[in-house]
Amino acid sequence: MGRAYQAVCKSCGHTFPASEGGGFSFESLRCDQCGEDTAVSHNDVWESYLAMLKGGNFAFPEPDGADGRTYQGEPITEGEFRRRVEAKAGICSCGGQFKFDAPLRCPACRSASVADDGTREIMFD
Repeated sequence: MGRAYQAVCKSCGHTFPASEGGGFSFESLRCDQCGEDTAVSHNDVWESYLAMLKGGNFAFPEPDGADGRTYQGEPITEGEFRRRVEAKAGICSCGGQFKFDAPLRCPACRSASVADDGTREIMFD
């Protein structure tokens, strides 16, 4: 589950929209250098997605009825799935790598010292 919220930079005071976490149909990653975000659709890593579901014994049915219980391939761990998604996301235009654990950065000054300003939050799947 993901969320969108208003963030504030503790270094320069800039307020900006932020988000974290993926949803039912995508994974969300950030650049480890500049903080740019990107999404990788589960369709783009479909075989790996089903293998991860099988490996974790998840039973979330997909719209076409496929899930980890019906996948015929070898299971993989969530860690291996994350590695494959990061590889699919590739390189950011700044030269950094898109990672699951890269920190949120202020778009004005690139500081990683940011916080939720508490004014609004939207949860999404």
